[in-house]
Amino acid sequence: MKRSVLVWSCCAVLWGACGVDDPGVVDRPTDGGTRPPVEKPPRPAEPITVRGKVLGVLGAPATAMSVLIPGEGRQVVRVDGTGAFSIAGVTPPYELIVADPTRRFAAVYQGLTLATPTLAPEFDSEAPRRSATVTGYVLGSLGNDTRLRISLGGSGANGSGVVESVRGNENNYSLSAEWRGYPSVAATVYALQVEASDDDAPPTRYLRFGQRDVSLTDDVTLSLQDFDLRSITQANLEGTVSVPAGHELRSRRMFLSPKPGSEFELFSDTSSAGPFNFVVPRIDGATLALSVYATETPETEDRVELTYIKRGLSARATPAPLVLPETVRPLQPANEATALTRGSDFSWSAFPGGVHRLLVVQDDDATETPYALAVFTKDTRATLPDLSPFGISVPASAEFFWYVDGLGPAASVDDLVKLVEGGDPRFHGTGDYALSRTRRPRAFTTSATP
Repeated sequence: MKRSVLVWSCCAVLWGACGVDDPGVVDRPTDGGTRPPVEKPPRPAEPITVRGKVLGVLGAPATAMSVLIPGEGRQVVRVDGTGAFSIAGVTPPYELIVADPTRRFAAVYQGLTLATPTLAPEFDSEAPRRSATVTGYVLGSLGNDTRLRISLGGSGANGSGVVESVRGNENNYSLSAEWRGYPSVAATVYALQVEASDDDAPPTRYLRFGQRDVSLTDDVTLSLQDFDLRSITQANLEGTVSVPAGHELRSRRMFLSPKPGSEFELFSDTSSAGPFNFVVPRIDGATLALSVYATETPETEDRVELTYIKRGLSARATPAPLVLPETVRPLQPANEATALTRGSDFSWSAFPGGVHRLLVVQDDDATETPYALAVFTKDTRATLPDLSPFGISVPASAEFFWYVDGLGPAASVDDLVKLVEGGDPRFHGTGDYALSRTRRPRAFTTSATP
């Protein structure tokens, strides 16, 4: 740090001695006046080489994808066997298009500055559904008037975990596990001994906790997965949830995260009241996550819904009030619009603290390979991109659906790329996540010459 100070001090002396103005300032008054200096415009960013990677639905390399950064006569680049690509001479911020011409799918990222982006354009698309069964024995006496809740959490490096809870029966348990993704996945079986009025009610007391890592394979029963429980304590987690005007809180779900990226549901609460006071377990190294769901009222078919996951909560501290952001709403074109072209504007309201995703999908009843497009942007308007370099064109006189999501928290498209590069943040995340979506998409038809 001292060396940096010395260097900058010497530079200042040299500029002054040579009669050269501070390089960041021009038009400095020389007659003793008080006219303020005028700042020079910022220097343009230096060109960079973008070395990125494209991942598919399951987190594996998307080897069928091609990439284009429009401008400067650049051509489409095919990713290699690892999903990687490299494009030189790119001046940030830049637009990047990822496309699979065979599937007629494309994703556009606007305003990127990253030199090494890992792109997962279909991060929340549905992967194949898998299932397995886990059985075992919970060691030790459980006692009377308590319930044993066995759950599955985590999903390993690939796939998304879906939690399904069951009750233990005389210390033996059988867990039906479901997930999406690869046929085999790493997960963790968790057990909580609690006192509660029924199987679905929030516990009034937490007694013991245990866990065991397992490797699941689709349609296979994994037996003899025994483990012991250890005593734990509990605390009260108090807080408030505020929703935007015109919206109503519909549910709150509390999750336990014994380790980063692995969560299982403790209970759900359907109260619409903002304040809450829940009894939660205190487990060393574990955190809590609160998932809240709110919807626009009255509940019309095109209402906007919002899900917000607040992670990293501690049973030892009172969280700050959770204030949900305004939801994003589509504006133009109107539902059932006709004669749209590639130059037609799509617009929507802003999603505070987040990024927008415009989704345009051709009605799949008309073709086996419908045109599908996602545009990630901070702007509140967009047009359909020119995908002709990929051999993709907008179908004429075709029926489409479109809707817009708000995704966050993300101050830029760069931040969103980082947020989803590990998969769907609903299941893989370690930070907060927000999703705003209109329940029913709008429809439109393209012109005869789009």
